Amino acid sequence: MERDDDIDQRKQFRKMPSYGPDWDAAIEFGINMAMLESNLAMTMEERFHQSCLATKQMYEMRAAYADLRAADE
Repeated sequence: MERDDDIDQRKQFRKMPSYGPDWDAAIEFGINMAMLESNLAMTMEERFHQSCLATKQMYEMRAAYADLRAADE
């Protein structure tokens, strides 16, 4: 089921310059092309650093969730 904010986001992406039918299809599919462009603008080291931070945050959230579940038991 599509959310209203997904549709609003696509409207914003459609305002971006089109780079061809595959680009437009990705937008219609719901891919965040603005995020893709910003990631591609980063160096490999910057993308690696961003990935490491995201992984660290994921493990922190898992630990916090496990703590919450343990507290409920």
